Amino acid sequence: RTVASLGTESALPVARPSVKWTREDGGEEDVVLAVRSSAPAPPAVLVYGRGGVVNSGINGEYLRVAGDLDGAPAYRKLDESKWYWYSAARGEWRVSKKPSDTLGVLAAVVGSPSEPIPGDIWKVGGEPDDEVGVRAILTPPRLLATGFSNALLNGGYSYGGVGSVWMAESGRVLLVLDETAGLWHFAKFQGQRSINLGAEDALLSCAAGTYFPEFSCGGGRVQRSAVVGTESVRVSCSTCSAGAFTRDFAPDGTTDGRPRYAAIGDGVRLFLFYSNTQGDWRVAVNDTVEAGAWAFSSDVLAMTPLEISAPWYVFSGTKVAPDPGFAVRRLTS
Repeated sequence: RTVASLGTESALPVARPSVKWTREDGGEEDVVLAVRSSAPAPPAVLVYGRGGVVNSGINGEYLRVAGDLDGAPAYRKLDESKWYWYSAARGEWRVSKKPSDTLGVLAAVVGSPSEPIPGDIWKVGGEPDDEVGVRAILTPPRLLATGFSNALLNGGYSYGGVGSVWMAESGRVLLVLDETAGLWHFAKFQGQRSINLGAEDALLSCAAGTYFPEFSCGGGRVQRSAVVGTESVRVSCSTCSAGAFTRDFAPDGTTDGRPRYAAIGDGVRLFLFYSNTQGDWRVAVNDTVEAGAWAFSSDVLAMTPLEISAPWYVFSGTKVAPDPGFAVRRLTS
């Protein structure tokens, strides 16, 4: 059996908070979470600030993978298209397609293996770029589990406040990362005073590809409770390949944890959405095809298109160039 949470036996235990749980009979009980801390590395990071066309794909979210590389935490995009990792041989954090010193590096910054958020100036394509930076993405406060055949596992989960323990909002299930075994466990909560979960206790165990709680398993999926668009927007483009246009877009679900919009009315079917693979917000004719965007902005700090402050780049039919007239605005009645 393993202590529920992150960390090796050498990890220092953190304070064990008391959390109120609602039992199946409706009563409340104070429960102590037996949790160990892992290294202080964040479970995910956001690389941001690379503008323009060349190497702007380094932008985006990278999730911490299980295990370390070269004695340091390592991160990768969910689609595994790029890695953010530490090269001990070079003494720098790198973004590359694979975590290998023998392959081309897209971006790098001098740093130490214990500091995944370095403060030095980045080099992108070998040239300094002081706009590029890295931010920690903290543990998400709420998760959503869907599609599991055991309906008990589906629904919202709230963060337990420490380690990697989430509580089902039904009060009946725990979701816990067991780092030693490399598994995410779903387990029925039965009111014990301390929670020590092993695989034998689990309703379902899923391979832990990352420390961040986003994964698919057994036909179901766990993901952050995404930001959902609640209002329509108007997009204006002055130099797009199809000519100048103004189109209204309505909320159409989410992509990569951020709101997606679909064009309203007749004409070419267009989508406005965030692509973590490409590291940008984009307008494209297909919300599942990563290439072929009509327009894009590399402002990955924006959680909605109304927050975008970086320039929009537009494909005019012959070249890609900034379009000062491109705008996304709130659609007023």
